[in-house]
Order: sequence, then structure tokens, then C-alpha cells
Amino acid sequence: PCSRMAVSVFRGVRLLSIGDANGDIQRHSEQQPLRLEVKTSQDAALLNLSNGDVFKCSVSRETECSRVGKQSFIITLGCNSVLLQFSSPTDFQSFYNVLKNCRGHIGEQSVFSERTEESSAVQYFQVTVTHSHTLTHNFVTLELSPD
Repeated sequence: PCSRMAVSVFRGVRLLSIGDANGDIQRHSEQQPLRLEVKTSQDAALLNLSNGDVFKCSVSRETECSRVGKQSFIITLGCNSVLLQFSSPTDFQSFYNVLKNCRGHIGEQSVFSERTEESSAVQYFQVTVTHSHTLTHNFVTLELSPD
């Protein structure tokens, strides 16, 4: 778990912003590598990519983001995405771990972890469906019975 506010700094991070307005993909990349500062709190990470504020965003459980290859990370905000390319896979791994620890309570919130096998996931859904079906059925029966 993260402490109240931890700061990690990564140098040499390249920023590429990607959008697809009007169906065309537009790409814009910053010319020089930037300094990425990651401030983490209990449930979110505040990213500040700077050379004089170039890009700022907050990454929480709800943020759409994903690893790309072995040293890049993509974050989608609205209709635009930004790709952060780290200077080495090692740097990326450190960044990824910082983020994972921060958003780490995700696993506990979802009903089964990423390691759940497909068969047990399917079983889980069957059980839930059967269970809620029974509940609904009882509820309907109760509704229909006279006072």
C-alpha cells in the first residue's frame, strides 16, 4: 500500500499524444525527453510530465490505461490518448509497480483476481445467475401472496 503521498521521478520519458478526431489518427510528439513526476496517494497517482507543465493527469481505478510493449504506457482521457515511452524497460517496470501499488486495491474490489481461471469464472457467473434468479423468484412469490 502507498504511504500518504510518495513521489517518484523518471527522466528521459517521451510523450506522444494520439487522437482520432474525424476518423484520422493524429499524432503529436514532444521533441525532447521529459521528466515525469509521479505523486501517489491511497487510490490515485498524479502524473506530471514536465519541461514546464507539458502534461498533467490523475490516474485512478477508473482511468483507462494499459502497458504497451515492454517500456511504454498508454492513458486514454476522453477522446485522446497519451503514450509515455520510458527510457528503459527497468524504468517502465518501476513506474508500473508504483502505479499498481497505488491502484492496488482494484483486485480486492473485483470479485475474483486476475489469476482466476476461466472455468471458475464461468462457474462463478453461473452461481450468481442461479442465485439471483432464485431471489427474484421468491420476491415475485412474496409479492403475489395475499396479505
